[in-house]
Amino acid sequence: MLPEYIPRLASADDAPAMADLYAAVRRSGDPVHTADDLQTRMAHFSAREGFTVLTEGEGLLGFGVFHRYSPRGGYRFCAETAVHVHPERRRQGHGTRIKADLVERCAAHGYHHLLARFPADDPAALALYRGFDYETVGIQREIWFRNGHWGDIVVLQRVLSSI
Repeated sequence: MLPEYIPRLASADDAPAMADLYAAVRRSGDPVHTADDLQTRMAHFSAREGFTVLTEGEGLLGFGVFHRYSPRGGYRFCAETAVHVHPERRRQGHGTRIKADLVERCAAHGYHHLLARFPADDPAALALYRGFDYETVGIQREIWFRNGHWGDIVVLQRVLSSI
């Protein structure tokens, strides 16, 4: 029987493992996020924001984040989400577990619109989000610059039930 992995809200104690995982999955040229950076971000989250982690024993399989899209009042029902899975634990359903948890938490916190943005050359991320009924709404051409090259970001959305 396979173990049941259940995401949980992250605590400040999870930040070092999250920083290590982020360093393992980030693209060359991306900023480094330290444990202190992540703990500071956690401390500034509202009650409707957070990191979730998926663990196995003492190891971190992956993590997700949900946060408000904008501090402006008109956007209070829109959240942005992201998922990061350890490179050695991909294609085992962990990203799906984390993403399902994020969608559930966002719905429980009263979000109506979910947004995701990631590099357009990431087919695994695109497949994950499309599996959760996200639709592509645009591509931001040459929006970031890394290692001497411009890159595109794909923008996806999912509208949850009405408020």
